[in-house]
Amino acid sequence: MLTRRRIVTAAVWSPPTSDRKPSTGVGIRPLPLLWRRTKIKGHPLEVRVERRWEGCTLAGYYVPEQCPVVPMPITQPSPFSAQSNALEVRLLGVVDFDAAQTLQEWLIYEQSGRTDRHGVLLLCEHPPIISMGREASRQQLALSDEELAKREIEIRWVSRGGGAVLHAPGQLAIYPIIPLGRNGLSVADYEQRMLDALVAVCHDLRVPAKQLAGQSGLWSRGGQVGQFGATVKSWVTSQGAWLNIAPHPDLLQILQVDAVAGDVADPIHRATRWTSLQAQLLRRIPMSSARAAAIGRVSNALGYDTIHTFTGHPKLIRTRRRVRVGISS
Repeated sequence: MLTRRRIVTAAVWSPPTSDRKPSTGVGIRPLPLLWRRTKIKGHPLEVRVERRWEGCTLAGYYVPEQCPVVPMPITQPSPFSAQSNALEVRLLGVVDFDAAQTLQEWLIYEQSGRTDRHGVLLLCEHPPIISMGREASRQQLALSDEELAKREIEIRWVSRGGGAVLHAPGQLAIYPIIPLGRNGLSVADYEQRMLDALVAVCHDLRVPAKQLAGQSGLWSRGGQVGQFGATVKSWVTSQGAWLNIAPHPDLLQILQVDAVAGDVADPIHRATRWTSLQAQLLRRIPMSSARAAAIGRVSNALGYDTIHTFTGHPKLIRTRRRVRVGISS
């Protein structure tokens, strides 16, 4: 068995700066911030996870019990604290999956204290990992836990809609952090608008795809190319959608797809595998083209006319990690 590897530069959650002084306020609010740093030292990959709290010095190592509870104001200042109805787009590149989850929790906390329509759209990729939603089951995994461990692929059970999703470089993750109430949207309206936007993105990339009634996935003639699964907390959305632009074909074989009930003469209803848009188009699709199409379609679907685009996020730091991108016997 031959294994191909490469070094992937990924963003991880960054702790607060050590010179930030605790604020005073009327409430006591501990803010746990997760810092995941990966380093390579032989084989297998060593991962060290530390948890730090606001106000702790960065010198030395702390556990939560050793960190003080710092008085925090009810409303935290933000670079976008002024009233704004724009969509803030963050192009993050390859981001550690756990760091992306922590960043979304932080953005939900920020959005819940606002009174305008301001939203955030995160576009990123992840190192190989499997996330399991509320509708997922172990039957969707084509490999056992031992085989997944050999391939260094972990499983995360997350509180979102949808089933199992394999994340990998080459897959575009779309995470809208949108206040539904202030945008006049219901959960059903938001889901349908996002699915319509994903279909439009596929058409912009010259790949026919459609969403079937009662399904949260996106399908083409060769199989499933995308998945939608959202979470709503305090009427603020998180999680979102994933489009397979050009992930490694070997990784797509890890998950199984159940055949969709319907007309058996339709190739979409007979498809039982994951595929990618690039495999359907039979030519290279730049990730930059997919990001540009996603920004335009998602912003239009959610009713945002003004868009501010940034690269990276101040809460993330850069690290390096060795991952498997393909396996052949």
